[in-house]
Amino acid sequence: MERLNKLATFQRKALQHALLFPAVERIVYSTCSINQIENEDVIKSVLPIAESYGFQLAKPFPEWQCRGLPVFEGSECLVRIDPAKHGEGFFIALFARKDVNFSWWSNKNETRISHSSSTIKNAQRKKKPIPFISTNPFRMWLYDQLNWSTTVKSRNSRNWR
Repeated sequence: MERLNKLATFQRKALQHALLFPAVERIVYSTCSINQIENEDVIKSVLPIAESYGFQLAKPFPEWQCRGLPVFEGSECLVRIDPAKHGEGFFIALFARKDVNFSWWSNKNETRISHSSSTIKNAQRKKKPIPFISTNPFRMWLYDQLNWSTTVKSRNSRNWR
């Protein structure tokens, strides 16, 4: 129990630190744990701070039925998978800035690009893809989902040349 409390304290500090970056639009908090102390309790304790920085809980994977434990208002936005039912357990919380449009998250067929083609080309020159190596299929899938928006913008900008 002491080890879990220390992990939760570290995770809380790391999440609070991530909230400090002004250009961040979304933050994914994910663990391979099913312990409430590391999951819902961490989110519940950070939520007031997140809201003060303009973040709110968003609902990743709206079609999934497995949601967080109902220990606070908003826990229906959390994803929690039980290893007894699904073979592997994990937890996901998504914080999103209140003023950012995330329509791509729920509808991949619709692409909204609010920048001119020159802005996108400049951004592509500066950003290099970060390689991601994992043997965990869920983590690979999640990485792909979170980087999907960048991939679509990149593909669409090639058509504008």
